[in-house]
Amino acid sequence: MGRAPAPLSSLVRKIALNTSLLTSGRFFITLSGLVGTAAITRYLGTGAFGSLAAGLAIVSIALNLGDVGLFTVATREVAREPQDERRLLSNAFGLALVISLSAMVLCLGLSFLIYPGADGARTREAIAILLAQLLVAAPGGVALVHYNVRQQALPLSAAATVSSAVFLIALGVVIALDGSFGLVAGAYTLGAFVTALVPLLFARGAIPLRPARDPELWRRMIRAALPQSAVLIVGTVYFRLDLILVSVLSSAHQTALYGLGYKVIESLLWLPGLLMFTLFPEIAREDLGSRRLGELIQTAFSSIQLILLPLVVVLVGFAPEIVQVVGGGKYAGAATVLRILAISMALGYFNVIFGLSMASLGQQRRLLRVLLVSLVVNVVLNAVLIPVDGARGAAIALGVSEALGVALGLLVFRDLGVLPSIYRSRETLVVVVAMSAVPALLALLDARELLGRVGTLALGGVAVFVVYLAGLWVLRAVPADAERALRRLLGSAREPVPDPPAHDPPAP
Repeated sequence: MGRAPAPLSSLVRKIALNTSLLTSGRFFITLSGLVGTAAITRYLGTGAFGSLAAGLAIVSIALNLGDVGLFTVATREVAREPQDERRLLSNAFGLALVISLSAMVLCLGLSFLIYPGADGARTREAIAILLAQLLVAAPGGVALVHYNVRQQALPLSAAATVSSAVFLIALGVVIALDGSFGLVAGAYTLGAFVTALVPLLFARGAIPLRPARDPELWRRMIRAALPQSAVLIVGTVYFRLDLILVSVLSSAHQTALYGLGYKVIESLLWLPGLLMFTLFPEIAREDLGSRRLGELIQTAFSSIQLILLPLVVVLVGFAPEIVQVVGGGKYAGAATVLRILAISMALGYFNVIFGLSMASLGQQRRLLRVLLVSLVVNVVLNAVLIPVDGARGAAIALGVSEALGVALGLLVFRDLGVLPSIYRSRETLVVVVAMSAVPALLALLDARELLGRVGTLALGGVAVFVVYLAGLWVLRAVPADAERALRRLLGSAREPVPDPPAHDPPAP
């Protein structure tokens, strides 16, 4: 028998716990990624950094080729049939090994077609080194399934923390010893190895790492994974394609500008995945049309809305300061790119929620259609805009295609009968306007001259979050569960806080 669904109130607490644990781990990855990017941009210069950024984009596609939706299918199957977990994971492991090695060979060959000759040698070198991550993709994916089904975040958080430290130490050693471009790429690969392998240490033999080959099960898993594999590959190509096309259609400098903005945004792309880490197996157990399914989708939608608003205001309002801190003076042109990509990121958060929800409900074919339409629009816009406007044109292309994806996703969820709504729309608009006044005020006061860029970014970022929380509190738009937790923390919970009205969407 499958596991019984948890009550929504218990699930919200579990979401908060898992998100907190995973956020702590991902915080270190984000910090190490930004610190690493700041060091690498200055150490390599724009040309070499552009090659590294292009290599990272290509290999991220290869990593999804190595997955092909197999682990998503395995998570769904184990969630439904937990008694058959070891057999399912052993066969997923064996199949993933074959697919990963095939993806390595395929992408190595493609690198010579996309980046031929002496001009592409440095990018090919980065791709070859970074592709070594596929060697641990299979055991890492099996561990992810194991912990995802159990909704256990601690091992994954620990792995993220350790890998961040290893990456920064390795990068520091390379720079201190004036190491080569290849060794810089190797620091990324080393961090990926740690991320994949540390969770296995926590399992202590609970995760089967002896590959199995059940031909019938392999065929069944491949058939089930094909729609999801197409979704993963198209989705990854869609988001990474801009950077790759800039590297092919424009200059190394424009690639570096886009790569810098992309790295900043990429460091924050994990937030929707953390939320869905807990919700994915819960959604997978629900039937279309159930009331609880609608509550789960609305919980995800409202949570992402509450999380992303201050992030977008900081990224848009303080883009010049962020670019200066992360990249230095040579990357000043990336500020506009970062602003556009921040809007794309906000839209992309909702697309992640829609996409993972559709995947967990077995709606991969609908999701694939949405992604294919968005991809075609993205390619056409890139082909037109990159030759004319370089990195900024690629950012505009991504923003337009992400907006199209959200519109199409909403249409799908309307058809499924679980269309989510904006959480407290009027209060949200007031709070966004209040937050946006912070960077405008600091610019009016010429804070950069007084505090410098780092000081302005630090003060402005803190002020935005303070205004955000205060605004939600004053307008009584703080979700009830969060308000209860805060009152308990402050020791003032003598009287119970009433549950939110029935018309309010659930939120963490």
